[in-house]
Amino acid sequence: ATPVANGGTALTSGFVNGNWSGSQIFRLTTSFTNAASPIASNWEEVDTLGYGQVGSYVSQSSGKFTFSTTGFYKVEFSLVVGGNVDNRIIYNRILYSSDNGSNYSVATSSGGFLHTGAYRRFGSYSAHQVDITDTSNHCIAFAVAHQEGTTNNETLGDSTISYTNVIFTRLGDT
Repeated sequence: ATPVANGGTALTSGFVNGNWSGSQIFRLTTSFTNAASPIASNWEEVDTLGYGQVGSYVSQSSGKFTFSTTGFYKVEFSLVVGGNVDNRIIYNRILYSSDNGSNYSVATSSGGFLHTGAYRRFGSYSAHQVDITDTSNHCIAFAVAHQEGTTNNETLGDSTISYTNVIFTRLGDT
C-alpha cells in the first residue's frame, strides 16, 4: 500500500479483505453492423482518460476472454447500439464456455427496444458471476443478437470512448 493524505494508504497490490482482487475494463474500438456471436474482433483494454487497472487477470484474443488466475469474477457487459430502423429488439449476451471456446452457452442476456424513425441510440446492460476453476478451459465471450429479420443496427465502438464495454472484477479466491 502507498501512503496518502491523513495517514491512510491507497490500494496498490490488489489485496482486499484477505483475497486477491482486481478489475479490468475492455472496450470495442470499432463499430460494426448486424449481429455477432461472439464479437470476435476490435477489443482493447481501456488506455485513455486516466484508466488504471487493479491486477491483470483477464486477457483477450479474437473475442475470447481468458483468465490467468482461478477465482470468482463478476462480468458486466454494456452494449450501445444505434440505428435508423423500425421497431427492433436487440440483445446483449454474456457467453460462457467450459471447453476453451469450442462451445458457448448464454450465461445471461438483456435486451432493449430501438424505436422507429431517425437515428437513435440505446444501451443495454447484463451481468453475471462466474467461478473460474480451470484457467485452461473456462472462458467468456460476448454477443449482440437481434430479433429475427433485424438488420442494419450498428454496435458502437471507439478507441477513445468506452461505448460498448466489458468489466471484469475479480471478487476473490474460488
